[in-house]
Amino acid sequence: MTVLPGADAHADAHADAHADAAGHADADGHPAETGGRQRIAAYGLCRDGDGRVLLVRAAPSTHLAGQWFLPGGGLGFGEDPEDGLAREFVEETGLTVRAAALRAVLSDVSVLPSRVRVHTIRMIYRVSLFDGEPRPEVAGSTDDVRWVSSDLLATLPVADYARRALSAFA
Repeated sequence: MTVLPGADAHADAHADAHADAAGHADADGHPAETGGRQRIAAYGLCRDGDGRVLLVRAAPSTHLAGQWFLPGGGLGFGEDPEDGLAREFVEETGLTVRAAALRAVLSDVSVLPSRVRVHTIRMIYRVSLFDGEPRPEVAGSTDDVRWVSSDLLATLPVADYARRALSAFA
């Protein structure tokens, strides 16, 4: 497993707004909440037989409209990351998948248009098995799904975390 540092703007389109809380450390010396929220997410790096990578595009209704990213998203409370990844893949791409291996854990902080800070911890899985034909999500946070060649990838507006994950595991 590789841990890659960095920042990115891909935060949950449905982020809850929380009031800022002041503070530096708790009684045990751990960092105190300084305003914002934390989000845990799972994403899949899926390639077809031609080496193309599967990407989804953020819908116009989101603050990331037009950006491309790896299929996946936020986990529900208590949700197993691999189950969440499979759920998100079906929602965003129509494909049934199984995570093969955890490839990286990325951490970034972004600011939503509502000015809420979001610390996202992203688990990036390699997806080796998939079934079905890609289809766009209906009335969701994404509006397109596409197998993307490395030549086309260089021309698309790809979210920072996805570009970092793809370059680390090209």
